[in-house]
Order: sequence, then C-alpha cells, then structure tokens
Amino acid sequence: MAENNNKKKNGRGPLMTIAVAVFSIMMVVAMLLPSLSLIFGGTQKDQTPKTVAEADAQYQPQADELNKKLEANDKDLDALSTLGFTYYAWAGQVEQLSYSSISTGSEDATTALADNQAHAQELYRNARDTFDRYLAIQDDARVHEARIMCSYYLNEDGAVDEMAAYAEQSGSATAWADLGMMRMGAGESELAKEAFNKAVEADPNDAQGAKSYAEQYLSYLQQLEDLQKQAETAAAATTAAATTAATSATSADAASTTTTEGESASK
Repeated sequence: MAENNNKKKNGRGPLMTIAVAVFSIMMVVAMLLPSLSLIFGGTQKDQTPKTVAEADAQYQPQADELNKKLEANDKDLDALSTLGFTYYAWAGQVEQLSYSSISTGSEDATTALADNQAHAQELYRNARDTFDRYLAIQDDARVHEARIMCSYYLNEDGAVDEMAAYAEQSGSATAWADLGMMRMGAGESELAKEAFNKAVEADPNDAQGAKSYAEQYLSYLQQLEDLQKQAETAAAATTAAATTAATSATSADAASTTTTEGESASK
C-alpha cells in the first residue's frame, strides 16, 4: 500500500516509467561510452536483450567483475561509477522488458510482471547505493543526477524537488530534460514545458541529445493540448445542439398546447 501511495505522489504510471527510464539511461550511456565500451567490448548493439533473463545474463557478469575490483579497492572511483551505471542500465532494461512481456499472453504474466518489477527495484537500489559510495568520496555531476533518478524510480519522496533544485543549480540539460519527464508524468504540463524549454536552451547544439528529446516531448504535449481543445470544442458543440433541440422541443410543445386550447375555446 505504501508503494502505491508513493507512486501516486510521484505520478508515475507504467508508460511514463518506461519513457523516463529510457530517456535517462540513453543520456547516461551517451556520456559514458568510453568506460562502458570497455565492458561491452563494442558489441552492445548486437546484444540488446529481448527478455529479462537475457538482460540478467548480460549484466550479471559485468556487475560481478566490478564488485570483485571493489573488494580489492573500495575507493576505485572508475569501478564505482561503472558499476553504478551498470546497475542503472540493467534496472531500466528489466523494467522496460517486464512491461513488454505483458503482451505475451502467458497465464503467469501478472506474477512475472510483479517479480520483474521487484527485480528492477532491487537493481535501482543497488545503483543508488553504489552512487552514494561514489559521492561520499567525490562529487560528480552525472553520478549526482543518476542518483536522483534512482531515487525517483524507487518512488522516494522528494525526488522531483531534488531534481528541480539540481537542474536549477547545475544548469544541466539532461537534468532539465529528466525534470520535464517527471513533471509530465505528474500531469504538470506547464511546468513540464518550462523544464523542457530550459533543456533546449542548455543544449542548443544537441550535443547531449537533450534538445532533440525535449523538443520531441514538447511536440507531444502540444498535440495533447490540441486534442484536448478539439474534445472540448466537440463537447461544447454537442451540448449546444442538445440545448437547441431541447428548446425547440419545448417550443413545439408550447405551440401545440396553445393550439389545442384555442380549438377547445372555439368549440
């Protein structure tokens, strides 16, 4: 019940969860290609997991190897950073794949979804805790931002406010874009547009990909507004037509009554 209440506070539904996760992880991967390429061996594009089991098989060995490095040196910042983002990307893959598995028609789909969501939450906690270990040694903008996103995915109170404060303080284009996603998920369209516009301003050349993504969602928000206006116009027209019809019917009844009374009087 507590988890459901937190999700209501954060305004995260399944589709918005996926949208935010995919966007954020793509931004992170774009910034970490040099270090991640050491793990993936340049073959990541050919190893995109299709199931949660495949994702586990892909990421678990990487996490195990990095944890071994940290057993030897728990202050290895490169290992901490890469492990945190490995857990982060892994969690996002599991969460996305867990929703896509609903369409398989399996009798155990509901149970599998719950299990996979719990698995994703565990991975986000691992990522958050690893980022905390990193930040306890050294501050880093990309780690800080990813740590806030983990808090958001874990439905922790204050994550949206923390991202808003961080975006304002850092001016990070990806932070503004992530904040826009959060605001949109909460139904705060105007605040979402404000955040997305600031992402565009902070990434004018689309060097981080934040501009193109922000513009994409600004376009989406505009389409929603247009559809809402069309629906309101159609509803108003329907109401007006119904009112006119009712008035005409009332007038016709009144005229008929008057005629009937006149005929009775003449008799």
